[in-house]
Amino acid sequence: MASELERKEAFLKVWFDAPENIHWAHGMSNGVEKDISDTFDRAIAAWNTRPAPAATDTGLVTVAENLARTIWGYFKGGPEAIAWFDNNKSLDGPTWLIEQCRSQAGDLLAAERAKTERWHKKAMDAGVIVHSDGTTSHPMRKELDSLKADNAAQAARIKELEAALDHSEGDYWRFLHNQCLELGQAHKALEAKLAAAEQTARAAHETLIEINPSNYNHDDVCQLNDASVEAIFLLADILGETHGKTKEWWDERRAVLGGKP
Repeated sequence: MASELERKEAFLKVWFDAPENIHWAHGMSNGVEKDISDTFDRAIAAWNTRPAPAATDTGLVTVAENLARTIWGYFKGGPEAIAWFDNNKSLDGPTWLIEQCRSQAGDLLAAERAKTERWHKKAMDAGVIVHSDGTTSHPMRKELDSLKADNAAQAARIKELEAALDHSEGDYWRFLHNQCLELGQAHKALEAKLAAAEQTARAAHETLIEINPSNYNHDDVCQLNDASVEAIFLLADILGETHGKTKEWWDERRAVLGGKP
């Protein structure tokens, strides 16, 4: 198998239309040869550090060939050069360029998948459940609703006992007073739980906002993005975040969901 240097040599030889029996830069000065080779290396480096291309469903091999023929046609003269490339893909020069493009596409895909998996894990760690149909749910919402109801019930009970204290005497007054103290402590404990739950919901909310997956599989991206947006809206309604939406928009959304966030 030809080495990387030999493949590059073959590519440059075809690029400059050098005859098979001579060096590709035959007749050029060493300085000119070096300048051309350096320019080529810079072009490859620029290509290797380009932004990730849009997702396709044709596979890395087809993507690599399409990128290679596009580069070839752009620098070598358009349609005629592309036709030559299509008919000579097995030669060392085109083969080397295709392998370079495929290698870079593979690296980019692997890096993007790792990034998507990392953010998906963050969402899972935050407690968000992504269902097979793309919808999401979060146990925290049910817990928040329960804590708020308990808190309201405790506050109402404390008011009743305080009213009773105003009309009580002796041991009965002390008994009710002690009951109020105990209920007051329970009320504070519930408030602390509610605050902790809201803090957790806030962390999940901020984590989901940061998720911006960019995968090469269009369907996966759309599904995860829709699920993330729905989760953000569920948590936003609990936290009182509007995200620039009007009160009418939120009222209409709650009506569609049966009055729930």
